[in-house]
Amino acid sequence: MDITPGFGPGVPGSNPGEGEGKGGVLDFLAARYARRENREGPGGREKSVTSKLVTSFMAITHRYSPEHFAERSGRIDERFVFGAVRTNTPEYEQEKQGLIQRYRDMKRAVPFYEALDVIKRFQPFKPDSSEPVDPASPVKQFPRALLMFVAEELGFKGEEKSVLFWTAVGSFVDTGFGADAVIEIVDKRCRPSCFVPLDVTLYTGKVAEKEKVGNKVVIQGMIPDPIDNKKEYDDKVREIGRQVVEKVRAQMITQ
Repeated sequence: MDITPGFGPGVPGSNPGEGEGKGGVLDFLAARYARRENREGPGGREKSVTSKLVTSFMAITHRYSPEHFAERSGRIDERFVFGAVRTNTPEYEQEKQGLIQRYRDMKRAVPFYEALDVIKRFQPFKPDSSEPVDPASPVKQFPRALLMFVAEELGFKGEEKSVLFWTAVGSFVDTGFGADAVIEIVDKRCRPSCFVPLDVTLYTGKVAEKEKVGNKVVIQGMIPDPIDNKKEYDDKVREIGRQVVEKVRAQMITQ
């Protein structure tokens, strides 16, 4: 798959320095209610402003961070589920373009694994920190629960560095390979790693056959809220986790 021509529009990050741009949660909420204003006409302006104030008040009084509140807002957004690659740094752009140009000169497609190596160096920062998130211990709730399930199923419990999570949201791995995130298993049976790309979609119909080929796991529909719908959330983690485990085992070398 040649990912060199035309990349799609960037995805704003949930924090400054995260994603293609500096749009944050407030921008997300503002845009959301701006759309409502457009639908309601001039008369809806006062209502929209009030709604924004109520939303902010709820986020504060319930002691949720704005990002956590956005995760519970009923909208699937890969940035809030997985976090976003820090794509707006000059270093990222330089490494990305250098890799693309190198393979363009060879008239070859950029390999997935080399593109992944680039975004590994530009993972999102921990909250209120300039330290990148540990791929073995994601900050985001769903990836963290997913890694714990996969590690236990594969017998890696207690071996934290064996199961890793990399967000790809907003990067050229996202636009070029259709992967919102990647789970990496580091094990000698994988020579030396197994990779399972994850793709989030609201589409809940039958997955196209081409999407079933290879190692990708498609996460369909809404991810339930772990506070309001604990059972459904746990079921979703197990559902996706079992698919990831199946893809990993298919890649492992049998002894």
